[in-house]
Amino acid sequence: MIASIFQLAGAILLGLMVAVRQGNEINKYVTIIPNVRGKVNPRILEIYKETYLFRIGLFYIIIGYSLQIAELKLDCISTLKYPIRIIAAFVIVIVFCFVGKHISNIIAKKKFKKEKPFDPDVGTHIIGEIMLEEK
Repeated sequence: MIASIFQLAGAILLGLMVAVRQGNEINKYVTIIPNVRGKVNPRILEIYKETYLFRIGLFYIIIGYSLQIAELKLDCISTLKYPIRIIAAFVIVIVFCFVGKHISNIIAKKKFKKEKPFDPDVGTHIIGEIMLEEK
């Protein structure tokens, strides 16, 4: 049952990225936010959050499948009575989801703090990259 809990928590984290988006949030993801000299693009933080949420979700799914394939008997939950087992599994899935989301936010914020302000004169840039010059 622990394997299934990991798989479900991972799938929920992957689904969170798209299932909870509202119409105006979708527009935010396709809007071009040009780089400004001397500033870090604010969209990078959201990209980091989504990237690490995706990675943690995949990690949970991999752990779940690995436990299932290895047939490890880590289930103290499966010995519980049915209603209690369902409630325990539900609570554990919710905890895993909150932990995964929280960890992805922490990692994203740390990565974002390390981002250097945009400087078109330093580094390599993508062809067609847009930059605004502040006056």
